[in-house]
Amino acid sequence: MKFGILLANVLGFPMLQLTVAWIFVRLPDSIFARPGSAVSPTEAHFYRDVARIRQWKRLLPSGGRWVGSTFTYETALLAGSPGRRRFLLETRRSEAAHWTSVLATSVFLLWNPPWAGAVMLAAGAIFNVPCLVVQRYNRAALQRGLCRRSE
Repeated sequence: MKFGILLANVLGFPMLQLTVAWIFVRLPDSIFARPGSAVSPTEAHFYRDVARIRQWKRLLPSGGRWVGSTFTYETALLAGSPGRRRFLLETRRSEAAHWTSVLATSVFLLWNPPWAGAVMLAAGAIFNVPCLVVQRYNRAALQRGLCRRSE
């Protein structure tokens, strides 16, 4: 592999990930405030009981701080229902950003040979899918908690 392509991959990958995150942090809340994107009970069961996300989710870094997000999950949870609603919004924002990052990784197919493009796509999945799954797990838990409080 040529040095220029290697450099484009090594520097381009983190820059792409951070740029997508930076953009999503600055998008208006109204885009993510819509109801919907509920997590099904079957999916929630999988996250909770099969994948056991609660046991390992704290191992993932909170990347929002790297791109200027002022949202903290701890503060939101201490704020009661309004904070939980804000947390729910942020799970949607984060999930959309991670899906966009996974899809944007396909840009590396433009200049890489097929094997290297596959490696870059795999890296995009490895770095983003665990974060996506955690956001969906968090959304399921928040939705469950908010439903119980409204009853």
